[in-house]
Amino acid sequence: MVGLHVYPNPAQGEAIIVSDDTRNRITSLSISDLSGKVFATDLALPCSEYRLALEGLASGIYFLIVEINGKSKYHEKLVVGTGN
Repeated sequence: MVGLHVYPNPAQGEAIIVSDDTRNRITSLSISDLSGKVFATDLALPCSEYRLALEGLASGIYFLIVEINGKSKYHEKLVVGTGN
């Protein structure tokens, strides 16, 4: 089983998505809100660490859909805050 970590969470400005095994490569990533509206999709270069820019996203709860090695999909919750 692939282990994914999203940090910081809650996040401001940028979130980092990391696979705990460098053989497991992030090959695409989407971010959507609770209603299912997709805000961004990136067909990332295969990497084990991905930096996701969050500018333009309102504070709230989002879902990341991360594809590993072009086939397995994992869902992670991400909280975006404004950081008063």
